Amino acid sequence: MTLVIHPRRFKIYRKPSPEETRLLEQQLKETNLLDNDFVLLVGGILLSLCAGQYHRHHADIDLAIFETDISRFYALAKRNGYTITERIATGHFSPLHDFSFVRPLPAERMMNSKHTRVIRHLKPFMVADRSTFLDVFVYVVNGAFVEVPRYNLRFPKERVFPILRKNLPSGLTANLPNPLHIFDIKRADRRAVNLQDLRSYAALEHAVLATQSSSSQKAAT
Repeated sequence: MTLVIHPRRFKIYRKPSPEETRLLEQQLKETNLLDNDFVLLVGGILLSLCAGQYHRHHADIDLAIFETDISRFYALAKRNGYTITERIATGHFSPLHDFSFVRPLPAERMMNSKHTRVIRHLKPFMVADRSTFLDVFVYVVNGAFVEVPRYNLRFPKERVFPILRKNLPSGLTANLPNPLHIFDIKRADRRAVNLQDLRSYAALEHAVLATQSSSSQKAAT
């Protein structure tokens, strides 16, 4: 079992400085997990990138993979020094940090795990940053829907697709799914419900829908 001290998953409602933004994108790149065709960048960072700016500080990096890519992802993570873990317990360590007790996830259970934490260079005790302690969610395509078992949610495919490849200033190329499904996840996750968050999400959702409507009209003409 390992005790990990890691950045606290709470919202800092201020625009990050250029240096904080540079550090975030550097850590995204340092994961060595994103520059491929099957790992998705999701969560609040996805919303920021789709909005065209980082509207607040991001304490963690959320990734997603489709169920059919679980084996590929675990092999990639292992090559880059990550261990697939399961959480035993978690709590608050300080105003800025949480703690988690984790242990390696047995190989026979990996294919059935719908939410894991991958930790780079796992040790009995460690202090982790955004690039060494990652949440990974599994998406399941089921007919016309995409399911996220971690939240017991399902969305029409058009709220997840299309998936775009975006070049970041750091030189990283990341896969960005349609951000609309993130709003559904945020609304379903009570810990994330916050008036300022919802205002930001609503404004971005309106912009995304307006862009899609404009593209459809152009295609029709």
